Amino acid sequence: MIIVLSACGDDDGRGTVVVTAYGESFIEDGISADEVADGWAVSFSRFEVALRDVAVAGATISAPSAVE
Repeated sequence: MIIVLSACGDDDGRGTVVVTAYGESFIEDGISADEVADGWAVSFSRFEVALRDVAVAGATISAPSAVE
């Protein structure tokens, strides 16, 4: 029996993972005054997102990293 391993090589196994997330449109556009009970409009100059339990091919990515 001959076993062929086509994925072998000098690669150290490191790569890049891109995680894309999308929030609601009001984060980008704001909330108009007619949609708020007290009549105030709401806008955001910054928002923060926390992604947890990201797994790739069964391996969990546990090291957090900040993105500005």
